[in-house]
Amino acid sequence: MSQVLVLKLAFRTKETKRVSQVIRTLLEVLPHQVVGDAISSAIRDLALESPEAFSWAMQMLISPETLSQLGEVATEACTKELLEHGFKAGRDFASHPEGGLITTPEATATLVKELPTSIKATILR
Repeated sequence: MSQVLVLKLAFRTKETKRVSQVIRTLLEVLPHQVVGDAISSAIRDLALESPEAFSWAMQMLISPETLSQLGEVATEACTKELLEHGFKAGRDFASHPEGGLITTPEATATLVKELPTSIKATILR
């Protein structure tokens, strides 16, 4: 079983102890760069295959400050995308007081148009 698959299975459990143990075990037998690459690949795969496990993994691995910064970057990217598609700030979308955007159904459809179905389902709940 590949280290990427083992990591994906561990992340899907959403158990911090299990994930930590898997990572420690891999670090004992593989070069750190290989383990880092495997973690990156597992997280990238989870983003498409299991958005909930991806979100949990990101919260586990990344500091709250970094997650907040990533949210700000994502909000800026979405704002730019909406403006490029002719949507108007204040009418079609607005900043949410706790971060992120509030969007009309049409604006949301534009933002998620290119996303895989599994991610759309998570976003559009």
